[in-house]
Amino acid sequence: MGEAAFSYDPSGWEEVACNFCGADPAETLHDRDRNGLSVRTCICRGCGLIYLSPRMPMEKYGEYYHREYREQLARFKGKPPVDKDYEDAFASSTRHGEALARCFARDWREGLTIEVGSSVGGVLNGVRRVIGGEVIGIEPSPGEAGEANRRGIPTHVALFEAFDGR
Repeated sequence: MGEAAFSYDPSGWEEVACNFCGADPAETLHDRDRNGLSVRTCICRGCGLIYLSPRMPMEKYGEYYHREYREQLARFKGKPPVDKDYEDAFASSTRHGEALARCFARDWREGLTIEVGSSVGGVLNGVRRVIGGEVIGIEPSPGEAGEANRRGIPTHVALFEAFDGR
């Protein structure tokens, strides 16, 4: 694993309430991310949104997604970055979305499903295939959001913290 091009100094990170409904406190789900990095993943007791707290300030997130995220993910997976292989990313994330939808089908109702950090839209594609309903993605990468939109998955280019619903 190569050296990260991005500083993960948590000294400026902020404790936050739920971005969606504003409820606080949340329940801690885990204290490490899928790559083993030290982050606290929370679930909102009010609406069920899963988010990080503490987290980087929004401007730092923009830098992180621009400079580091895709390269970091590729290093952990031992694959090329998503932007080098949209076809494989869409196919594998569609399978993941279908599996999630089947797993939670009893509790997941047809309606609006929003995915934050939706990449090329595959998870939403899989959910829509199994559950149905409307899907919307929010993705900070213009290239990945464009790919999702090209495939019929409505996706907004934004950080969730800056998303205004339009």
